[in-house]
Amino acid sequence: MSRIAFVLSVIVLSAGCVGNHPYRIHYNGTTAEVDPVKEEKLKTKEFDALQTGAGIPEREWPYKLGFVEFDDRGEMFDRRQVDNAVKAIETAKDEARTNGTNAVVMVFVHGWKNNASETSGNVWGVRQMLAGLALQYKVPGGPQAPVVGIYIGWRGAVLSPPIIKEFTVLDRRDKSQNLPSAHMVEALLRIMRAAKGPDFEDASTVSVLIGHSFGGAVLETALTQTLEGLVVKAGPGGTVHWPANLIMFLNEAQEATRSYQLIESLMTNLEPRQPLDAPGIISISSTGDYATRAFFPAVQSVTRPFNSLRRYPGPNKLGIKSQTPMYFNTTAHLKQFRSHLFGRDDDPAIKAALQCCQPFMEATIAGVKYVIVEKPGALNRTPYWVMQLPPSLVPDHSTIFTPQFRSVLVNFLLGSSLNPLNTPTYRKMNVEKVVR
Repeated sequence: MSRIAFVLSVIVLSAGCVGNHPYRIHYNGTTAEVDPVKEEKLKTKEFDALQTGAGIPEREWPYKLGFVEFDDRGEMFDRRQVDNAVKAIETAKDEARTNGTNAVVMVFVHGWKNNASETSGNVWGVRQMLAGLALQYKVPGGPQAPVVGIYIGWRGAVLSPPIIKEFTVLDRRDKSQNLPSAHMVEALLRIMRAAKGPDFEDASTVSVLIGHSFGGAVLETALTQTLEGLVVKAGPGGTVHWPANLIMFLNEAQEATRSYQLIESLMTNLEPRQPLDAPGIISISSTGDYATRAFFPAVQSVTRPFNSLRRYPGPNKLGIKSQTPMYFNTTAHLKQFRSHLFGRDDDPAIKAALQCCQPFMEATIAGVKYVIVEKPGALNRTPYWVMQLPPSLVPDHSTIFTPQFRSVLVNFLLGSSLNPLNTPTYRKMNVEKVVR
């Protein structure tokens, strides 16, 4: 009977296996056809029903969407995907120069149980986000800012049957940390340099890199070496030219021990940031994200016996006595890492912080006023911001492609140190009034 059960299990798992193959490349014998970067449009009601009837016409908002896919060893499936992405960005920048706007480039790295297929919810969500950015960056009474999205695809899903696929979490957790090797670093660098120039100083493009869930682990691991090089090169008193206007790890599913090394290096090699200095990197998680608040520590407990963690001779630079809490928790869910508070203006913690700190940003989102303010007494005074955000903006781990989150993202972009309009007065304006 046990043999029959084993055979049936193998059959079920084989039938539900998600292959290690690309979705945007089509093979015909020995030749391969790569999908071009697509020009698409979404109507307002398809990504933001709240905007309908609010003075915004029901129209189509254009954007371009390209894909760069990696196999399960971190190797590009086809370099032409990166070539196409770079050409699309260069074309958008030419168009922006012609019509007097700024090109907008968003790179998104998906997480667990997703890929680059049309059945992946993240693909549709990115489309909604790009169309929303086209709406936000439309010059009132003027031309449309060109928007380009690059979707980084990897094998986040390996099994499709319900329940069974949940048991892939350890495998995909480890894959998210060792998949970003030479090819992914190269692809990201080429895309970032196309957007921001070889030294990342081109202010004509608004760019953002977002990694969600295990995709945050993929993105942070892929970028860390590059970021360290920029930080050490700048040194104390120097200026770091970040490779994008904003790098965001959203509901990141990665142990905080990895982020700590980068934050500690920033604390060592750079002068402490001033209270109203803009971020270069943000790790941000919803307080409603129980996948990383509760499930992630439970998963880490399974592998804890196989990892050697040390105590520090004294508290480390964030006041933590050992690596253990950083191993069990993600960065944004550890209070010692947090640099800022993000909440409603009537939140008691926000009101208390405003007694001693100026707000970095004030924004009205869906009729509610929110504030971002430095956390009083925070030890993390680096350009790597860490914070939580309320579930009214991001309700849980996966529900991120919402008008509310897009408003959060645009507010951060407006606050970027690379944005020529970055002033305290400008940041206090309602984002909905600024960008229309």
